[in-house]
Amino acid sequence: MNKYLKKSLKTKRKTKIEFFIACLLGTQFKNNYIRKKKLFAYFGENVLFQPNLLPNDPQYIKIHDNVKIGSGVVFYNHDVINAVFNTMRAKNTGVVGTHIKCIEIMENCFIGGNSTIVGGVKIGPNAIVAAGSVVVKDVPEGAIVGGNPAKVIGDFETLRQKRNNEKTYKDYNDLYTSIKNEKQKVEDAWKAFQGSHEYEN
Repeated sequence: MNKYLKKSLKTKRKTKIEFFIACLLGTQFKNNYIRKKKLFAYFGENVLFQPNLLPNDPQYIKIHDNVKIGSGVVFYNHDVINAVFNTMRAKNTGVVGTHIKCIEIMENCFIGGNSTIVGGVKIGPNAIVAAGSVVVKDVPEGAIVGGNPAKVIGDFETLRQKRNNEKTYKDYNDLYTSIKNEKQKVEDAWKAFQGSHEYEN
């Protein structure tokens, strides 16, 4: 194996181990580690990065301000199909390199848990990717997309207005104080759920 490649793989391995340890310590440690090491091409302000797996090539990913990325989200910005093709090539005909594409997530975006973002994609601004989606092409500004492959299923402003009409709290302290009665919160959630579904007796 090439000396440069060995060194690169060793550095990646070390970074992934450190990242995993930061994950165990909590989201704040994880985000601080990402910033300190400058792992991504860009990592904006008020970013919440919940995945516990670091993308293989975060230097090809830009995440702008006020982006929230749910747990289990994966980024594929390169493939190794070249290894398949190279094995099939005749000897002494050279090798094909890895195919790499950038990913950019603009400001005010939410990426739902267990979504897959494929290389060459630009998301937002003001866009939402529904949980479990597979994003293979650009997400327009202000769109909500979902499915496999992800398609437009709604718009950001409509959802924002709907959520703004829900119960509000004075500040985060007020919100967290209201969560103290967890039992009542659970009961209220089930009551609301049952009220929106029909049940047979």
